[in-house]
Amino acid sequence: MAFNEVFYNICRILCSIAFRCAWGLRVYGLKNVPRKGGFIIASNHASAFDPPFLGVAISNRSVRYLAKAELFENRFLSWLIKSLGAFPIKRGVIDRKPIRILAEMVEQGNAVVVFLEGARTKTGELQEAKAGFGMMACHAHSTVVVPAYVDSFGVWPKGSIFPETGKKVSIIFGRPIPLTKELAMPHSRKTYEAIAAKVMAEIKKLKAELESLNKES
Repeated sequence: MAFNEVFYNICRILCSIAFRCAWGLRVYGLKNVPRKGGFIIASNHASAFDPPFLGVAISNRSVRYLAKAELFENRFLSWLIKSLGAFPIKRGVIDRKPIRILAEMVEQGNAVVVFLEGARTKTGELQEAKAGFGMMACHAHSTVVVPAYVDSFGVWPKGSIFPETGKKVSIIFGRPIPLTKELAMPHSRKTYEAIAAKVMAEIKKLKAELESLNKES
């Protein structure tokens, strides 16, 4: 089942209502997400609900997602997330197919969400960014990356069977990070690590900024 934009928009409206009722979802910095053009949205990963949280937060356009391959083993879930713009990636191995698909998505003018830590945090703290993220950015020729921080730990953490309500969830988007200089460098692990570290540094700043905003509100 291919991406279905009508279905996507219906789900986004319904989820927007549900998320604001259950978790008081607040969004900051949406103006930093371009309305047009292809690029990567790099986010931390704290909850199984992060993909739909981001999909609702990015209300000015539809987005695509990289999702772990295990989610596609269930026929219904596979149909659902493919309809909503997800495509699989195998974690822990070098898989050229999703990298190629990511490059095609960006080239076609899509915004694609990538969780640069590779997996959900177990502690709520930011994890080290994977060099594989830098490799994806290079092969996708994404000259800009939009950083995002999702404060969702505790909603559906790793190991939990069902989501929990009661926690307030906030998302903040940072200004696009130019990668023109890095993309001109030789493609190597050093380059990939430099890109991953550069983006993660901006996400750490967003985390601090969001914590400050939440204290004020």
